[in-house]
Amino acid sequence: MSLSTVHTSFTKDAYFRSPDGSILLLCGNTGFRVHAGLLAQHTSVFTVTTTGHNASTEDFDGCPIFGLNAAARDIRELLTLLYKRRFGQFKGALPLTVIARVLPLAVSYRLHAVWEELIEHLQFYFPRGLEDLRLQRLQGYEDEE
Repeated sequence: MSLSTVHTSFTKDAYFRSPDGSILLLCGNTGFRVHAGLLAQHTSVFTVTTTGHNASTEDFDGCPIFGLNAAARDIRELLTLLYKRRFGQFKGALPLTVIARVLPLAVSYRLHAVWEELIEHLQFYFPRGLEDLRLQRLQGYEDEE
């Protein structure tokens, strides 16, 4: 099935469907309309080139379409993390389930800052030693699961 037949019947994600979004990430039958500038701050993978090298040659409402081979819920978690980091709403340790979903995407899409931050979150759950564990307790880090 080509993108031209898919992009007319996809379901818009309930949260990530910004009317001013400039790129459409398509995961199966779920579309995420987001801001290309925010993605470009973290990776060049989604950069829209004049030759259409990374994006398909098709668009939806003027937005280039990037077909992704990932589960929609995993992309939703990744986008939530990116947007919360951007607006300073990101606090505390991430649940392990979120880390497990987002870490492979951070590696695949070369999101180095996200990858490094996820590794730091893993250290909440798996401290390198007793001193790190003591510091966590002194700083009041709690398991949020």
